[in-house]
Amino acid sequence: MTQQTLPLRRDISRLVEITEKILAAIPGAHYREFTWCSGYAEPGYQDPESGIVFSNWNPAVFGYDKSRAEQKRDPVLKLSRILEKCGCELEWSDEWSTCSDCGKAVRTSGNCHGWLPHYRIIDECEIVCLDCLDPESYLESIEDDPSHACPDGERFSPIKFGYVQFEEFFESGFHPGQHDDPKKILARMQAAGLKHCLFRLSSAGQFDLRFEAYHKIETGE
Repeated sequence: MTQQTLPLRRDISRLVEITEKILAAIPGAHYREFTWCSGYAEPGYQDPESGIVFSNWNPAVFGYDKSRAEQKRDPVLKLSRILEKCGCELEWSDEWSTCSDCGKAVRTSGNCHGWLPHYRIIDECEIVCLDCLDPESYLESIEDDPSHACPDGERFSPIKFGYVQFEEFFESGFHPGQHDDPKKILARMQAAGLKHCLFRLSSAGQFDLRFEAYHKIETGE
C-alpha cells in the first residue's frame, strides 16, 4: 500500500498496518492497489476526516459469481467498511487520480454531461490540478495548438493576460450547424495575421461543446 504523510486526526499508520494484514490474507490481493491522499482538489467535494483511499472497490475479489452471503464475507468488502468507519472516503482508482503538485484528488472520468476536467496534463504525463496550474504559463504553452484549450473561469480568463477574443463563440457537436473545427479556425486566424492564438472551452453538454478563440495583440503591432 502506498502511504503518504497526511495531516489526519486518526492514527493512519495503525490503519495502514491493519489494512496490510487484511490484504495479506486475500489470495491474489497483489492484483489490487490501495493508495491514499489527503483530500480533494475536485470542486464540489468536502475533504474527509481521514483522507481518501483509491482502489477497485468491487465487492467480490474474484468477480460477481459469488452469492450475496459470500460477498458479505469478502475481505475487501470488510476492509471498505473498516476504512469508512475510520473516516476515510473510498473512490475508484480508474475514475480518479492525484495532482502531481498538491497530491489531492481529481476526477478523471466524468460523472455528468456537463463535467469538465479540473486538471490538465503537462509534459504528456503529469497531471496538475487547476488550483496548482499557473494560468499565464499554461496559456502561453497552448498557443497555436488547436488540440488544447484553457479551462473556463475567471482565473484562466485570457483577457486578463492580454488576449483579445476572436468572434463571439464556436460550437462543435451533433446538432445542425455545430461543425466548428479548431484547426480550421486557427488557420483562418493565422491567415489574417493574428498571433499567439489559443482556445478556451466554456461549456460541454451531452452532444456538443462550446468554445472560444483568442489572440494576443503585442505591443507595437
